[in-house]
Amino acid sequence: MTRSRMHDPVDAVRGKPIYTADIVPENALRVKALRSEHPHALIRRIDVSSALKVAGVVEVLTAKDVPGQNLAGTVVPDRPFLAFDKVRSVADPVVLVVAENEEAADKAVEEVVVEYDLLEPVYDPVAALEPGAPKVHDAGNLLRKYIVRKGDISRGFSQSDVIVQDEFRTQMQEPAPIEPEAAYAVPDADGGLTIYGSIQNPYYVLGGVAKILGLPREKINLIAMAMGGTFGGKSDEAPWDVCAMAGLAALKTGRPCACIYSRDESIVAHSHRHPAVMRYKLGASHEGVLKALDAELFFDTGAYASVGPLVMLRGITHSSGPYVFENVR
Repeated sequence: MTRSRMHDPVDAVRGKPIYTADIVPENALRVKALRSEHPHALIRRIDVSSALKVAGVVEVLTAKDVPGQNLAGTVVPDRPFLAFDKVRSVADPVVLVVAENEEAADKAVEEVVVEYDLLEPVYDPVAALEPGAPKVHDAGNLLRKYIVRKGDISRGFSQSDVIVQDEFRTQMQEPAPIEPEAAYAVPDADGGLTIYGSIQNPYYVLGGVAKILGLPREKINLIAMAMGGTFGGKSDEAPWDVCAMAGLAALKTGRPCACIYSRDESIVAHSHRHPAVMRYKLGASHEGVLKALDAELFFDTGAYASVGPLVMLRGITHSSGPYVFENVR
């Protein structure tokens, strides 16, 4: 079950909306994630014994404590909710600490020991497709390939008086929502949860959280609070994670739990606008008639699929901009 609170724009400019962090009581447990410090590595050992000894720590959770499906994904379920055998980015959460306050949680995170075998990372989408490139996933680094054909590209260029070609690159862009990701989970008497969160797509988030927590959807009452911006950063799996982290902690402890990202954590945890490498060859006549478009586009969706296939499809279908080409490849 989901519910969105209606928000008055007049109240917004008066500073009256109630955000997730505003409703968290002081006695709620705090949830913090230990994230990978390496972009690509095998996990050899996780030792939480010292973290459990920190005063104020209630629980320390790893992948083995996830009751449902330990995989998340908007299009392809390829991203572990909690990494257990391998990390593929510095954003990957490995351990969750649940404590009486943020100070204890932060201290306990520093006490967790994770031993890694480092692997060679790959950062460039074109280099990732070269033979012998490090494999981020066992199946390889190519997530999806789309091919578009129209007309006769060779004939189009033969009819062109002017041919221009070049390569263009765009950078990754951070959406930087004003309010970082946040969730507050309260266990119900019937074994379910009420979760309040900064959520852009509540039904979509509900499905992902239910799978991770191993609960039927009707056992989760998901309430979308006023949202302090998203700009794309809360449109995919970041709200899954923060809601599932708070929810898992609440299920394990039987107490209300809050997970509120810091600005630094928000930046590494949510998705970003995809960097792209675009190779274009365009042909036109002296009269200004566009004759041919030959384009090759590479999009960097990062370590996991996220919304990458959808972004790639949009990029391909929009690759000619508002212009009509008779011949396309």
